[in-house]
Amino acid sequence: METKEIESRVLPQLNGTTKDLINNGIWFLYSLNDSPVKEAVYCLVADKTYLLNNHGNIVSVPAADIQKLNYKERLLFSDLPKPIVQENIAVKWA
Repeated sequence: METKEIESRVLPQLNGTTKDLINNGIWFLYSLNDSPVKEAVYCLVADKTYLLNNHGNIVSVPAADIQKLNYKERLLFSDLPKPIVQENIAVKWA
């Protein structure tokens, strides 16, 4: 699955804390290819799974048919900080 970056202003109804949790990989935001709910464009996976409209408002909390959701791509916010990944750290034991 691809990861795509969007500007935070695309989803004005999500608050800053929610956007930070998404960028830090604690919660996940996906765009949907197809949804059982007509106005759902995004899927937010947090303590529950929420379907969001194109402004970020919750339109539905899916029941048992969550597995039927067709995720298009994972989304992050390009204009907000992301955690720094250190890949060049070597552990030296004394």
